[in-house]
Amino acid sequence: MQILKGKSQILNKKVGSLKTSQPFNNTKKLFNNKQSSRQRSVFGRINSNINVNNPQNNLNKRKQTKPKGFLKRGVSQNVLPKNGKQQLNQNKVRVRKSFNQGKERLMVKKSRKNVTVKNRKEDKLKLKTRKSQTNKINPLKRVGSQLLNPNSSSLLFQNENKNKNQNQNQNQNQNQNQKRRPIKKKKKKKIIYNIDKPNLKNPQYVTEFVEDIFSHQKKKEVEQMLPMNFLSVQKKINEKMRGILFDWLCEVHLKFKLKTEVLYLTCKIIDKFLSKIHVPTSKLQLTGITSMLIASKYEEIYPPEVNDFVYISDDSYKREEILKMESIILNVLNFRVTYVSPYFFIQRYIKAAGVGMKTMDYLKLKLLSNYLLELSIPRLNMIKYKPSQLASAAVYLALVSLNTKTLNKPPLWTDTLQYYTKFKLSEIIDCARDLAKIAIHVGSADLKDENELLSARKKYKNKRFARIARIPIRMV
Repeated sequence: MQILKGKSQILNKKVGSLKTSQPFNNTKKLFNNKQSSRQRSVFGRINSNINVNNPQNNLNKRKQTKPKGFLKRGVSQNVLPKNGKQQLNQNKVRVRKSFNQGKERLMVKKSRKNVTVKNRKEDKLKLKTRKSQTNKINPLKRVGSQLLNPNSSSLLFQNENKNKNQNQNQNQNQNQNQKRRPIKKKKKKKIIYNIDKPNLKNPQYVTEFVEDIFSHQKKKEVEQMLPMNFLSVQKKINEKMRGILFDWLCEVHLKFKLKTEVLYLTCKIIDKFLSKIHVPTSKLQLTGITSMLIASKYEEIYPPEVNDFVYISDDSYKREEILKMESIILNVLNFRVTYVSPYFFIQRYIKAAGVGMKTMDYLKLKLLSNYLLELSIPRLNMIKYKPSQLASAAVYLALVSLNTKTLNKPPLWTDTLQYYTKFKLSEIIDCARDLAKIAIHVGSADLKDENELLSARKKYKNKRFARIARIPIRMV
């Protein structure tokens, strides 16, 4: 129908003049259609096979032959000539190619747009597997299965034996080359704070030589340590008498309001003197008073007078006796009175432990660690520990006692403490346990009991020291 639609001018041009004997009455039906007047066939011309005399038959033929899907204007193949069929086949190929190419382009565009995260992850996994396969030793290659005749059984056994030998050799090589090495755990970065940074401009802190000073003091403390049986020189003085003397001197120290260094130095002078010369029990208190006089002259700017010590001793000794004992002690010790005390180390260790603390928490830590350290002064069993070890154990026990909820917190023995103390936690834990036992025992004792050494507890129970002795000490 579409081929025959057109005007008479187009027919005259293509076919020539129409000469018919009978009138062509059905032309009105053919040409009355007002649709596109210049429509042509697929090849731009009207075929010569159309019978102009019988247009109705041609129309019926067009109806019978169904148009193909790839042609927009349905043209039957029967009407086309041979040349037309060849061209039509060529056009089919072109249309299909262009259609497939268009599809492929659309698919590529869609795939580029719709690349999901899953596909990316799969690509990464494939790359990782390829890299791992290149690093690893090649696995055993699979031997291809051979098609054998049912009669050829010897070949089967030969191949099986070969495969077994190859597998055994390869397994041996793998075991030699692939020895399991221990998995190296990633080391965490140590976080160490510079505690000397805020005091760099202060010349009194001597920040340039601090490390050298402390390393020198660490060497000296080992040289100055006393053996556990140093009281074996004395005949009548024992551990209990020594403890009572030291406990009383703590009270005298508090009464005179002396520096803390004086207390530790007096105790060290007494122990050194008792380790060298036999002292009678009647002169034990005198040695304690005179050693405190020497220590106060060494540390204090304005030390107490000799008469003050006579008054403290309830006039049991005269002024001349104290001065005479002073000369004896200094001559026995060869005037070497500089000793390493745990108080020298504890000040620096508290600073290292109190990094990032609030002011109130820092003061509590300072007071509690000093209290625990003073508890160790009258106890003879604490001499086996070095002064630096004793100071670090006191700081650690104070941290444990103040931080009640330690389960969800980071470790209390931090990298900064380990750096400045030069001790691991395993080296301190025994000393900290001994200190905790002493503190628990003193805390549970009655204050009116005279047999107990409770001067440090009475001192730190005062409001002046924030009543730090009331804090319960936890067992490490």
